[in-house]
Amino acid sequence: MRLVCYRWILLAAMATLLAGLLGAGGASAGVIRLSGPMPGPGDVLDFQVSPDGQYVVYRADQDIDDVFELYSVSVLGGTPVRLNGLLPSGSSVADDYQISADSSRTVYRAPQDQTGVIELYSVPITGPAGAGVKLNRPLTASGSVLRFALSPDGSRVVYRADQDTDGVVELYSVPITGPALTGVKLNGSLVSGGGVSDVFLISPDGQYVIYRADQQTNEVYELYSVPITGPALAGVKLNGAMVAGGGVSWADFAVSPDSQYVVYRADQQIRDVAELYSVPIMGPAGAGVKLNGSLVAGGDVSSRLLISPDSGRVIYSADQEVDEVYEVYSVPITGPAGAGAKLNGPLPFGGDVLPEFLISVDSARVVYVADQQVDEVYELYSVPVAGPAGAGIRLNDTLPPGGDVMSNFLISPDGARVVYRADAETDGVLELYSVPIAGPPAAGTRLNSPLPPGGHVRASFLVSPGSERVVYLADQTLDEVFDLFSAPITGPAGAALRLNEPLVRDGDVFASFALAPDGGQAIYRADQDAEAVIEVYAADIEAVVGFEEGTRLAGEPEGSLSLAVRLLNPTPGLTVTVDYAVTGGTATGGGVDYQLTAGSLSFAPGDVIETIDLILVDDGVPEPLETVALALSNAQNATLGSHSTLAVVIGDAIYPLYLPLAGRW
Repeated sequence: MRLVCYRWILLAAMATLLAGLLGAGGASAGVIRLSGPMPGPGDVLDFQVSPDGQYVVYRADQDIDDVFELYSVSVLGGTPVRLNGLLPSGSSVADDYQISADSSRTVYRAPQDQTGVIELYSVPITGPAGAGVKLNRPLTASGSVLRFALSPDGSRVVYRADQDTDGVVELYSVPITGPALTGVKLNGSLVSGGGVSDVFLISPDGQYVIYRADQQTNEVYELYSVPITGPALAGVKLNGAMVAGGGVSWADFAVSPDSQYVVYRADQQIRDVAELYSVPIMGPAGAGVKLNGSLVAGGDVSSRLLISPDSGRVIYSADQEVDEVYEVYSVPITGPAGAGAKLNGPLPFGGDVLPEFLISVDSARVVYVADQQVDEVYELYSVPVAGPAGAGIRLNDTLPPGGDVMSNFLISPDGARVVYRADAETDGVLELYSVPIAGPPAAGTRLNSPLPPGGHVRASFLVSPGSERVVYLADQTLDEVFDLFSAPITGPAGAALRLNEPLVRDGDVFASFALAPDGGQAIYRADQDAEAVIEVYAADIEAVVGFEEGTRLAGEPEGSLSLAVRLLNPTPGLTVTVDYAVTGGTATGGGVDYQLTAGSLSFAPGDVIETIDLILVDDGVPEPLETVALALSNAQNATLGSHSTLAVVIGDAIYPLYLPLAGRW
């Protein structure tokens, strides 16, 4: 009878543990696979994270090989839901799907109802596919929806389509939930041969749509503004009169963050001489002003222009003073051009400012890359947004012969630091650095750990929304094996931690990763579990504290259990504390079945594991399984991981158990 009892207890314990495993969704406190099982050789092609950070929407041939469909899954894992309706044989969802700002819906294009006819659909982000609606009205015989954008508040969808006349592309607006019949056309009547061009913008306040079209004269592209709900008759032309052959440049226009102005580039006064203009968002065109100073013969304003976050200034690139020598300028958004200032310092012969300049979030500084001191030696500079150029400072330290700063740098969301790549220590070895935005260079630090021979940091890196950490891709552990790492933005070098699980042979993390809006997770694609099968994963990037496992099986004769609590991604120099307590279970405390007093754990800098000692009482009396439920709470300088609770299952004896752990770290 005793043996039978033990077997029953063992089976029950195994069932309990398996239930815990399933209840946790196979999740770990570190990494969670989000995509569902893939048919060989299925792949996740791309993904987006919802603005509230709760869902990941991805495109994959998860159900049928080479048929790419749209799925949604919680960032905590679970069963993905297919969002699109049934597709005709051989059809796939297009890659330009978008999630609404309120995270409630996903909008996508697909040849869903008819092979080869791409139409526009909206579906709740949680599905089911049957709840989706088609947003466009019936199309012409050869018509398709070509492009769309969502309003910032997520209430409307603006799209281009040859919906009314075959081959004539026009602009439409419709509520995101439909029905299609409530949609309106936004553009005015088009001249014969005219159409709305590919690029259009919705103002940040969601009230207006800015579009480019040869609406009045065929092949003369001009700029228009119209309320997002129409009618088309309420639209206005924004640009001034065009010189013969002139037009607004293809995609070179922007709306100020306060939705008051449109800045655009056009050869409006002299054919083939592109200049910069600013106009109120609803005109009139006569209120527009030219922003750039007088151009040298052959000079142009380049396609790179930025409006400062406070909507006060425009930063642009032009060979304004010397033909083919591009420099960076700043001017008030309302002009006049004479109030503009050059931001970069004097350039050597052959020198240029690269077009990838950025403005800090507080609109205080502009950061740019230029070969300002030595031709073909590109370095990083920071200057006040209104100048003068003499107040600029070089941010990088002295480079070795052959060294350069790469153009793909980032300013942290809080505007305090600049993160950049450079071969700043060894020519040809690209590493990652962080420096205060106003310098000095000596305050900078390398972020990545030492690289193996041949290793380098790739061009893919992001700063967390809270500006605490940098997530980057590098073959830091093994040459040509690219992993994802997280490092404190202030360093020190060597504090970087790998985020992804160990990769299969020839596996890699791909460059298209993203960060959750709260900065707690990195979402990435990798062939992590099976070679050449690309799946999507979520990994914790902030300091996370949690139990090492979700369920623990124990026998009374053990006398005591040491329950491990682990800290991931600790921020250097900070002590992490977390409280623990028994919160339930069927076992009786106070020395009857176990002893454990509520308390706190403290992780000193450099400490990543602490333990809780649970004393078990062996009363020698056969009895059913008993449980003790523990929970962590009140974490300081860290967040609680997915294993913030632990279920201890206590039996009368000690049993060997060959089951996977409830979670991997």
